[in-house]
Amino acid sequence: MVLALAAGWGGLEFGRWTRSQSAPQTGTSNANAVQQLLVTSFKTPEGDAKTLNAWQGKILVINFWATWCPPCREEMPEFSQAQDEYGPNGVQFVGIAVDQASNVVDFTKKTPVSYPLLVANPDITGLMAQLGNPQQGLPFTIILGRDGKPLSAHLGRLSKEDLSKQLKPLL
Repeated sequence: MVLALAAGWGGLEFGRWTRSQSAPQTGTSNANAVQQLLVTSFKTPEGDAKTLNAWQGKILVINFWATWCPPCREEMPEFSQAQDEYGPNGVQFVGIAVDQASNVVDFTKKTPVSYPLLVANPDITGLMAQLGNPQQGLPFTIILGRDGKPLSAHLGRLSKEDLSKQLKPLL
């Protein structure tokens, strides 16, 4: 009973936190964290190195996810649709898996996505905390403007409606 109450309270607190986060902190450490994120070398599932600077000048929707995370898997088809819709207007989605490359390859065979997927080392969670996700939970999505400045951060599943509300004014 106590365990059930504690789990319920935790879920309520998590829900309250995810609804309250509209923008990451804007301090110097956050600017440094964004710069670090942009120059960090990630691997593609095939093993090639890539940095987020490759999409400089675009509105970046960066989604940290994992194959074992149900809300992560649920939002990816909507993110693919949004990439197709907003991509021609300079929006680039990038999924960063906090997972094994082989799991990402297996996942995309069943659920193809229309945006690039990269694989992070497990130590990326420290950087996620600096980007506005102190819980280091997944999924976590951050939106960067064309100038590379953080515009919003969201912990938890991001609905297509909420995503559209954030992207349309930027176009």
